[in-house]
This record gives sequence, structure tokens and C-alpha cells, in this order.
Amino acid sequence: MKKIFVLFITSFLYVSGSIYGQTQNSVPVTFNASFFGNYSYTVQGIEGQDFNKFDIDRMYLTFKSQISENWKLQATTDIYRNTDAGTYYKGLGVRLKFGFIDYTPWQSLSIKAGMIPGPWVGTVESFWKYRGVSATASDKFSYLPTADLGASVTYSLPDKYGELAGYVYNGDSFSSPETNQYKDYVLRGLLVPFPTSPELKNLSLGVCVAFGKSGTAGLTKNRVGGFLGYSYDFVIVGAEYDTKTDGVANAADISGNVYSLFTEIKFPIAELQSKLSLIFRYDSSDPNVNKDNDRNKFFIAGFVWKPTEKISFVLDRQVLTSDALTLKTTAGTFVDKDEKWFVHTIVNL
Repeated sequence: MKKIFVLFITSFLYVSGSIYGQTQNSVPVTFNASFFGNYSYTVQGIEGQDFNKFDIDRMYLTFKSQISENWKLQATTDIYRNTDAGTYYKGLGVRLKFGFIDYTPWQSLSIKAGMIPGPWVGTVESFWKYRGVSATASDKFSYLPTADLGASVTYSLPDKYGELAGYVYNGDSFSSPETNQYKDYVLRGLLVPFPTSPELKNLSLGVCVAFGKSGTAGLTKNRVGGFLGYSYDFVIVGAEYDTKTDGVANAADISGNVYSLFTEIKFPIAELQSKLSLIFRYDSSDPNVNKDNDRNKFFIAGFVWKPTEKISFVLDRQVLTSDALTLKTTAGTFVDKDEKWFVHTIVNL
């Protein structure tokens, strides 16, 4: 793994150096990175009582290049813990998270093609800023992908009133290859109703509608989502709601939903407001509304300390509960509660 990573960086720097060396056709390349590490202690649940470990959840390495006035290129690698069943290597793996070309024929229009960001990326995550603590509800419970192969068109409304976007992508997310001839079609709207109001300029409302098909038989695959976010002074609040309808061969369609409520409360003293805060989040997921005792509930409560603008340490408690004994342990048994303490380290360069 280390050799592969070193080879990747060395090759990239070599290519970048070659590009920079061509004075007549120089292409500037920028780099940034995000690191999500943690220490966890299991009170009870999936990994057994008193189990604890150090781990790296994610490390994103992003390279961006302004090829010309209207063309940009972005590549983001995802270094992650490989837990796929049947995989020969259980260590940290490398895969492509984003990799797309971005064409902006004019300032308010963006056309992307390749491994593009999903419809809620940059919307929900602009208010829930702690991906290093947990993915958003739609990502965690697999309602909408964070990335997929396809194309998108985004139009920014005049005077910063929001944006409209349309997507077409494979539908199996960035971690899976295409498995059939069908595509997912998505429309997303984001409204910022009061962009000039000092008190309400950070109020955002989002709607997302996705239609597609799955499997070789072309079964139903529909998603509808809504989002409300607001921030002012020392408080950030957000609410997300998503529904899904999935077809099943020779059976009735299955409908599910998930909602998420979260907040960040910053320290009310100006000198400490950017350094100390509390975060809370509650998710409730029902994978099948026609089935009893299958709802999952997820809770986060944490204390955030930011010694610098780019580093955050989060001490948080996370509890996942199920209405029934459906959470499979590493020992092969089933429980209805998984409770952990974490110390998360988030670094953004």
C-alpha cells in the first residue's frame, strides 16, 4: 500500500513538473487534502464490550487544474478502510472518488462529465460539516450516491438565489461498476430566498427527485428528498428527509424513508466561537414502511475543539439502535444496540 501511494504521488509530481516546465503551455495544478482519523471505544454492540481501536476512516487527496478559461479538471482519490466481503486485502485501499472535467461556457453554467459529485454533495454537507464524524443520512443509509459515473448540468440563479441542476449517471455509485443498461435521472433545486438579508442569507431549501431502474429486469428505483438548512451567528441547524421506492422481482415494491436533524452550537463568546462548539444529530431510518420492527435510529452528541482553522478534534458518543435484533456482531450473533465513544481527528488542507 505504501509503495503504491509513493509511486502515485511521485508520478503525479513528475507529470506536474513536466507540465510546469513547458513555459508556453503551463497548466497550474492545485492540491488539497482531508484526513479523517479516529480512536473508538465500544461500550456494547457489534464489536463486543470494551473493544477499542485506532483507525483511519478516510483520506481524500484532491488535484485541480484550470486547463483554460472555461475548462477545469478535478481528481480526488479516496483512501479508505477496505471491508468488502471476500476481499483478499483488508487494509487501506485507494479508489477514485471524483474524477471529472468541468466546462463553464459562462459564469452561471457548469457542465461536468466523469465521476461526478452526487446531488446532495455541497448541499446538505455545506451545513453538516462533520463528514469526518459521520456521513450524511442519505449517504449513510444509501439513499443517494455521493459520486457516480455520468454527467451533470448546473445553473446558478441570478443574484445568488440558488441553483438548478440535472444529472444522469449509472446509478450504482462510485464504488460499483455499471451492471445494466439503465441510468438514473435526477433533478435538484436549491433556493436561497433571502440572499441579501444579514439574518436570513444563510437559509437554504433543497429538493431532489431521482428516477431510475435497477437490475437486468429494470425494476423500479425512485428517490425523493428535501433539505432545510440555516445558520446565523453561533448556530447551525439542518433537516434532511429522503424517501425511496425499490422494485422487487415477483413482489410488491418496497418503500422506505429516512430523516435527519442536526445542529452545531458554537461557543457564544466571540474569541472562542471559532474554536469550541457542540454538535448533535439524530437520524431515523425505516427501510420498509410496510414492515414492523425494522427501524434504525442513530444518535450523535459531540464536543468540538478547533486549535487551528484547519484542524478539528471531536469527542463524541454515537449510538445505533434497531427495533429488533438485526445488528450483526463480529461474533456472528445479533444485537439491537451499538454504542461507541470516539475521538475524531479532522484535518483539511
